[in-house]
Amino acid sequence: NYNIDLKHEFISKNNLYISTTIFGKYIQDPITRLLTGTSTGFLTEYENFDSATLFGIEFESSISLDNLFKDSKIAKNTTFGINTIFMKSKEEADKTKFPALTNTSRSLQGASDFIINADVAYQIAKSEKTESAINLIFNTFSERIYQVGVQGADDVKEQPINMLDFTWRNTFNKKYQVNFSVKNILDENNTRLQ
Repeated sequence: NYNIDLKHEFISKNNLYISTTIFGKYIQDPITRLLTGTSTGFLTEYENFDSATLFGIEFESSISLDNLFKDSKIAKNTTFGINTIFMKSKEEADKTKFPALTNTSRSLQGASDFIINADVAYQIAKSEKTESAINLIFNTFSERIYQVGVQGADDVKEQPINMLDFTWRNTFNKKYQVNFSVKNILDENNTRLQ
């Protein structure tokens, strides 16, 4: 396997962080999830295909909101962050080794063309003995291959989902934690199509 990354970072004195990364990867024998036909239906199996390549760009930024609202106590304790990835991938399989595959060349199974993660964090309290913070976290992705199709059946593709989560973390004496979380606030459904 080979990786190459070129990253540029900017960090300001007023808690502004920006980074951009250009990356490329070559993966030998990637593990791939297959949808295999049997006499009783379809089963999930895993195979090592020949190779996969992917390349893309990642953008990440975080900022304390007191950069925008300087006299606000709420803004001083609030940060906003975002991470975005745009990429292209290609997975290759030898037709002679895997004759049942519908497509021997396709996007890498499990890889999306874009991924977006964002969060808003608010520090409720921070002292030597106690820390308390709440986070609102959002993430989404583009359509991606969930299972590779065989015997003429198309690939099973996982559809985009907009996930919004809430967490409240409390730490006491740097040893004990009490946490509360709510997952999938938007009540999105995970859908796979073939």
